Amino acid sequence: ILHMMTWDEQWFARLNEVEPPPRLTDDLFADRAAIRAYWDQIESTMHKYLKELDEDTFTGTVQIISKTRGEANLPAWQILLHVANHATDHRAQTLRLLAQLGAPTFEQDFMIYLWAREH
Repeated sequence: ILHMMTWDEQWFARLNEVEPPPRLTDDLFADRAAIRAYWDQIESTMHKYLKELDEDTFTGTVQIISKTRGEANLPAWQILLHVANHATDHRAQTLRLLAQLGAPTFEQDFMIYLWAREH
């Protein structure tokens, strides 16, 4: 979960052209409620960015500086696609682990989600 939160926060910091914060670690959170509260803050930042997103920003480039990979100028839409794919990948992994532990899971198909919203 912290991995997903870290990278959502890092990528949206880059999209907002601010310095990405350090990676999140277990010792920063006392309990599940603290993790949920922090993730709510990250999601709020994401929603604000997406709500204000216009076509010029969507197609414009963002300079990315990586200590391990160097520099790149990437279109914002490619970063957003990566963020969505990253979340989908790890959500599926998390659900599999929860199912193995006997926890209830739920449908993850995007079309089922859209269908439910229409009814």
